[in-house]
Amino acid sequence: MPEGNWTTNQAMQHLESKLNGLREIMLANDVRYSERFEALKAANASALASADRALAKAETASEKRFDNTNEWRQTMSDMTRTLISRTEAISMYESNSEKIDDLMSRVKGIEGQSAGKLAFWGYVIGAVGLGLSIFVFVKGLK
Repeated sequence: MPEGNWTTNQAMQHLESKLNGLREIMLANDVRYSERFEALKAANASALASADRALAKAETASEKRFDNTNEWRQTMSDMTRTLISRTEAISMYESNSEKIDDLMSRVKGIEGQSAGKLAFWGYVIGAVGLGLSIFVFVKGLK
């Protein structure tokens, strides 16, 4: 239609057709935006569920690690409570060393006395043997 010769009805029909076209475009966009929104909503829900699972796994791993750490701490605490310290061990060693030295000197004294007694009896037996030999020799000469 020529631009200057529009009737009111024609102009209204033309505007209504343009408005209907715009409405159809807007409805199509609304449907598309709704579909996108639902897809994003599902993707976000999936990502959130994955994040929750990952968080639960991380918490479990962290708890296990802390349990192991606590167990290690308890073991070390038990060891420090029940085992003797280096200074205690050294003092016990020195005390035992002194006692052993004392006992060794006593044993050497006893061994010396025993050796002296054995030598004495050896001399006694030798003297008796010599006396008997002399007696037998003198008796044999007569």
